[in-house]
Amino acid sequence: MSERATVKGERSEVCDCGHAPAAPPACGMGPVGYGTTDDGKTVCYACCAERDRATMAREGNSRKLPLYLTRDNAGRWSVANWPGSLRFEAREVRTCKVNGYGRMQRRTYARFTGPDGMEWWGFQQGEWNEVFHAWRKREKVRRGEVAS
Repeated sequence: MSERATVKGERSEVCDCGHAPAAPPACGMGPVGYGTTDDGKTVCYACCAERDRATMAREGNSRKLPLYLTRDNAGRWSVANWPGSLRFEAREVRTCKVNGYGRMQRRTYARFTGPDGMEWWGFQQGEWNEVFHAWRKREKVRRGEVAS
């Protein structure tokens, strides 16, 4: 991060993207407020979301960025990037047991509409793993329609 002078002559931290990092949580525990690129530059969470959205649309999968399948307190599932600044509502979430690495593991499947308006699907495997591996399908989701 770089430091820039404010109007009042005070110093404030600014990410390399030109935006201020997100404020830390009130409890003092949680994410730092910015992401770091492969070349060491810092970017705010909003810019992280834009970069991740572009990567998903370009690549058609989540291999170059981590996505996470999470459930909130109300029981709603979503697929999000690490800081949660890019979020998609997950649907058709189902869980089953599969044999992986010589033992039975939980695998959770879900579908969602991606940043490009296309249908995406993916899975999360393991009891203590939130990483969600996703791929774009070939169908485009029409506005107001839930893909099967």
